[in-house]
Amino acid sequence: MAPERFFLELEPPAAAEPHWPHVVVVGGGFAGVRVCQALANRPVRVTLIDKRNFNLFQPLLYQVASGLVSAADVASPLRQMVGQAPNVQVLLGEVVDLDLERRELLFNGHHYSYDQLVLACGSGSAYFGHEEWRPLAPPMKILEHAQEIRRRLLMSLEEAEQSTDPQRRRFLQTVVVVGAGPAGCELAGSLIELMHSAIRRDFKQLRVEGCRVVLVDAVERVLPTMHAELGEAAAGYLERNGVELRLGTLVEAIEPGEVLL
Repeated sequence: MAPERFFLELEPPAAAEPHWPHVVVVGGGFAGVRVCQALANRPVRVTLIDKRNFNLFQPLLYQVASGLVSAADVASPLRQMVGQAPNVQVLLGEVVDLDLERRELLFNGHHYSYDQLVLACGSGSAYFGHEEWRPLAPPMKILEHAQEIRRRLLMSLEEAEQSTDPQRRRFLQTVVVVGAGPAGCELAGSLIELMHSAIRRDFKQLRVEGCRVVLVDAVERVLPTMHAELGEAAAGYLERNGVELRLGTLVEAIEPGEVLL
């Protein structure tokens, strides 16, 4: 991008009055979008900054991992959601530093001033002090995570199809999901369905009986933040569909090809 154009884009929305306060919102998730929608067409200048130019509907990421929906189905362009308001603009980039005293942020190598700042950056997955586990056990927060989970699973099935070792096949058809909250339960249930459907449709040497999805959590029941009856219903559904529950169980270590409980 040419420097001249870049500096023009860093000006607050041209349609807004220059004396209006400038609100910068960092993060185009649910909270950031909601703030921009609430301030649309009001006497403020609003700039939304995000590393991606789309809003991701995270509750359906597990369906991207299982192939039930495509990436386009869970990603909505931010400019269509909030950028149509004359006082709101959307900028693509990453905020790397803040100067609270000067009310400036460092964005794409330039300082950008604001009157009010809203940080709506979202959250990440916790590995409880074991960041070395991250490459071995990807989280599920962004599109790339869901796509990587799907890729790893299908590549394992491809390898299992060509293996003549029954133990190796069993290993390649085993998936461990850590966390029995809503995302973990949905992912475990959808992955076992994906494995069964893929094997029946595409793989001649594999059998659905060899599939194993293990859902692990330190708590004693699934969906611990919800009513107990919902947890019991979810547990029953998962077990009926072939998911193995290992509740009240801590993950001690994650190594290549192995989870130690």
